[in-house]
Amino acid sequence: MPKSIAQVAGEVIVTRRFFENFTGDNPRFFQRAFTVSGDHDGQSSTGYRWPYGNVCVITPFNFPIEIPALQLYGALLTGNRPLLKCDNRMSIVM
Repeated sequence: MPKSIAQVAGEVIVTRRFFENFTGDNPRFFQRAFTVSGDHDGQSSTGYRWPYGNVCVITPFNFPIEIPALQLYGALLTGNRPLLKCDNRMSIVM
């Protein structure tokens, strides 16, 4: 069952807003490490965000623009080397 015009337009709008959100200083905030204090004195949780290296983005057929664009951009932003595998029915979109 194909998407309606409103759903297709919504997918493009979501993708555009995602790209607008990650301009300027936002990629720096997206990649920074974080520390969360624990329940007891001296206890904390620290998370570091490092690139994985090679990553594969496998996308579904029902979101031909939104999912691949968001996942590829996020992978490239963090310094990974993405490989895109699309569904055969939506290869023309990519």
